[in-house]
Amino acid sequence: MLLCTKYEKKTSKEWAYQYNNAPLFLDRYEALEQLSKTNDSIAKATIVKALDDKFWYIRNEAINYLKKMDISTYPDLRSKMMTIAATDTKSRVRTEAIYYLSINYKGEDVDQLYKNGLNDRSYSVLGASLSAIAKSDPKQGMSYAKQYENEKNNDVLFAICDLYANYG
Repeated sequence: MLLCTKYEKKTSKEWAYQYNNAPLFLDRYEALEQLSKTNDSIAKATIVKALDDKFWYIRNEAINYLKKMDISTYPDLRSKMMTIAATDTKSRVRTEAIYYLSINYKGEDVDQLYKNGLNDRSYSVLGASLSAIAKSDPKQGMSYAKQYENEKNNDVLFAICDLYANYG
């Protein structure tokens, strides 16, 4: 086994090509990670495309990378994130999508998505939904927090503690 640190100099176009054509997880992840360090249109388009990746961790990381970018040129991103938050198979991806939506978007349809998240079987989605509700309407968030005070899960308890610290 040879231990080393690998340095590659590639353009955004070459990293995007690697993401689009590499069959292995690590190759796609590496390309996505490098593209997240730039803010050009090729990088943004590839990261948005990664929201549909077959592997959940890459979808999750794509959402995290989008948090740091200006994506105002992608009007479909809101509906895409709402679909991910409602239907993705992995709860961690749904959680990240809810956090992304709570930071970047407002509206009744988004608020309804948060309320639906309170009925999710995943505690991380429930906690993210509770935080998002509190961010858009602190009074309503406080009333929902009362219902979940006796939960034993840390994701829910941390969301409630954060809510009480900020609004309680």
